[in-house]
Amino acid sequence: MSKLSLDVMQLLNLIKETGSFSTTAERLHRTPSAISYRVSSVEKQLGIKLFKRNGPIVELTRTGETIASEGEWILKAVDNLENSLNIQNKAAPLIKIGVSESFAVKKFSQYLCDFLNHYPDAKLIIQKIKNGDEWQQLMSHNIDIVISGNPCPSNMNVKTMPMGTNKLVCCATPEYLKAYREKSKKTGHEQENCIVISNSNFDSIVKYSIPCLRMNNRVIVDDMATQIDLIKSGCGFGIVPLFSIRELLNNNELKLANIENEIGYEMIWTGWTEDNKSRHVKWWVEVLKEICIH
Repeated sequence: MSKLSLDVMQLLNLIKETGSFSTTAERLHRTPSAISYRVSSVEKQLGIKLFKRNGPIVELTRTGETIASEGEWILKAVDNLENSLNIQNKAAPLIKIGVSESFAVKKFSQYLCDFLNHYPDAKLIIQKIKNGDEWQQLMSHNIDIVISGNPCPSNMNVKTMPMGTNKLVCCATPEYLKAYREKSKKTGHEQENCIVISNSNFDSIVKYSIPCLRMNNRVIVDDMATQIDLIKSGCGFGIVPLFSIRELLNNNELKLANIENEIGYEMIWTGWTEDNKSRHVKWWVEVLKEICIH
């Protein structure tokens, strides 16, 4: 093991700068006796005298001066190397956007491309979050921005802004709707299948809000992609945002169910914490102010 480590060279240069063991000890938050013992140990290992002591004042010997000067050059070289490595290995800025299950990310796909073109070194994570947990995730700084159909709880200190609304609709395949009309004449609505996302606003709507959709046979899924796939396969009805199935409606793959009540709208919110000063987050906040969802 080298007798002249980097920390020894740093210590020698600091003593040279201060001219005192006690001042050096204050800078390093140690006791003067600890500094004196450390210097004595190094001198013993090297077999040379590094300092001349004159009461509280210490001066480097000629040999000590040589070691300190060479050590200063080495310390600068190491510092330059570390700075170079930090530049090369600097972590790319990471922005996490948490979105609720009901939000269709494709709605702002162009803005994702614009962001990555504007900040080519940045990394962007889009995370689907259920159960209204997105606001707590924001408060815990696990995500940077929220886009949610769930309003922020009033006890959370975050900035929020409405972005627009989701029009909610009930849909199924044309074939299922035809079979449904025949079947409902005999058995009623209660025996129909409704495909819902677990612990979502849509699940609550099916359970409580619309009398004609209080169906016993509910198929519970974890995400909207699975829900829409099952609706398309003819498994049953589903309540979804209109803009998430517009293309399927245009292609006649799905049709809107003719029900007695209009299901209504889900307000979409965005939010962020004021203590997040990231310029990347500020970019998104300004962009989200311009997006209108309907």
